[in-house]
Amino acid sequence: WPRQPPQPCAVRLTQYQVRYRSSGGDWHQLPAVELPREEETSVVGCQVSDLDYGFMYEFGLRLGNAVNRWSEWSPPTAPLRLELPPPEPGQTLEHGGLRVAVVSTTTAKLMWRPFSIPCRSDRTEVPILVEEDLSGAERKAAVDAEYE
Repeated sequence: WPRQPPQPCAVRLTQYQVRYRSSGGDWHQLPAVELPREEETSVVGCQVSDLDYGFMYEFGLRLGNAVNRWSEWSPPTAPLRLELPPPEPGQTLEHGGLRVAVVSTTTAKLMWRPFSIPCRSDRTEVPILVEEDLSGAERKAAVDAEYE
């Protein structure tokens, strides 16, 4: 994702938060984390621990700015069964994908490219995941938020 918005923005994105759930269960929110500076990394990632082997999990992401305003949560990712060997990711990081992979029997790792939501737009939708389901239909997840 492009790190900088296409037009100057008064309030920059400074943090992100990930949530996860066992398919059909309640969401568990991880603590908010500061986004690394643009010069520090081109890919942002986090590791989710204490997951149960064999269970299906979904993940979501939201972004916060410097005045602590948050985007809406992204739609959940496609369910991921926590089992080894790890599944193949559906979308490359270079094309804006949110990659979810199994690291161990209790841990999943998420990675994505940083991006900014343009200011001065009534409604902005930034895709974070594009994939095809088993029927070949395209499914998109996005950060969908209102900013002033």
